[in-house]
Amino acid sequence: MRFFLLAALSGAFAASAASPRIVEGSVTFSESGDDSGRYKITYLLDDAPGIVTADIFTNGVSIGSACIMSGDVNRLLEPDDEKPKEIWWTPVSVPQGFALSDEDKLTVKVTAWKKESPPDYFAVRLDFDASGDVFRYYASSNTVPGGVADKLYKTDMMLFRKVPAAGATYRMGSPAEEAKAAGKTNETQHDVRLTNDYYVAVYPMTRAQYKRIKSNTMYVSADDDLYPAIQSYNSVRGSSDGAKWPENDEVDSNSIVGVLRERTGMRFDLLTEAEWEYACRAGTTTALNSGKNLTNQTGIDAAAEEVAVYKHNSGEVANPVGCHLPNALGLYDMHGCVYEWCLDWYVANLGSSFATSPVGPASSEDSTRVLRGGYYKSEPKDIRSAFRTRKAPTKTDNVTGVRLKCPVFESMYAGADSKSYGEVACSISLGASASAVLDADEESPFVSVVCRSGDSNGMNFVSKPIGTILLVR
Repeated sequence: MRFFLLAALSGAFAASAASPRIVEGSVTFSESGDDSGRYKITYLLDDAPGIVTADIFTNGVSIGSACIMSGDVNRLLEPDDEKPKEIWWTPVSVPQGFALSDEDKLTVKVTAWKKESPPDYFAVRLDFDASGDVFRYYASSNTVPGGVADKLYKTDMMLFRKVPAAGATYRMGSPAEEAKAAGKTNETQHDVRLTNDYYVAVYPMTRAQYKRIKSNTMYVSADDDLYPAIQSYNSVRGSSDGAKWPENDEVDSNSIVGVLRERTGMRFDLLTEAEWEYACRAGTTTALNSGKNLTNQTGIDAAAEEVAVYKHNSGEVANPVGCHLPNALGLYDMHGCVYEWCLDWYVANLGSSFATSPVGPASSEDSTRVLRGGYYKSEPKDIRSAFRTRKAPTKTDNVTGVRLKCPVFESMYAGADSKSYGEVACSISLGASASAVLDADEESPFVSVVCRSGDSNGMNFVSKPIGTILLVR
């Protein structure tokens, strides 16, 4: 069995001196030399700080979420062209469908991403343990450890999906026929252009996550902790500084968002109404983000059954998050479950004029903020992508929750912790061991995997990493 190095560098390297770079020829792969069974991957990161991710392939197929690594990976790192970075990988078992023989090839893909163009997913730890990383980044849903549906991301961590919105224009609101069928007059269609990408939480905030944020209470096993957290607008942002949107984006220090900002250095917040609908639709123009329209405005609707916790499948009580199909971006519970606060003051008529990154009106006639998504007692007509309603920011009830966002730009990393998690395992068998004999091969048959997006579901949501080095066994 042999090792050989395959180098695949994107053209972005030459275009910008400020881009992070995995140094060609620097990647090595070897056994740890002790009894731990671990393997070590090393590389050099040069030119600029970058987020480094890695993936492992068997014969060109990613082992995906079964691959969990530790060390200098899945986080923001400073460049050093002399001291190699280290990734540790411990193969402990064979996941279904990935048994290896001596004739199989094992491919390790190491990728550097610009801070301004980070990977599709990031996870933030909510326990704020100073001994470990606060943030971890993943190139796709396929490489999120344990998988996106893992209970970890509904309890002690919060998982975010990048929404590729920079320069995107979409039609906000509902077509006249849809609005008429639903009996709505506050969904006037108009074109909206968004100027920046942003991250959105994959799930509505759960009770377990709220406890972690506010009291650092660790999730144990209480089933109701996986239900959505019920919050007022003021508890999310505060009633003083947090009530001043859109004048500014400041929040009260003791609010949910205030605590998260203080402990992570990241500008978490609610979504604007325009951001919410764009993320919900994920490229669709239909009533539901599955690409389907309703056949029944009230009563049981087959399309609603697939994507929503609503009146006719909820038992008219709250349900755990993540129990129905996500949209094409991988976001769950955008339809039904609980209402979700948006930043904007509510007005009934948004008008038909083109808008660029709208922040909402300066005030509201009845001092209410926007709610989106519907809730577990809503009829199908009231869970649509365009559905809008309102509530006083002071009001706390049992039907209104929260979904957070985080902007994508360099300042989101202010104060980010860059220390390593502890040792973790990767489930795969390497078969027979071999010494590392590296040969450069510029005519790589694996170049096609560079910039590959594994979770776009046919939509043109493709992330573009800056450069990739492939090491094939």
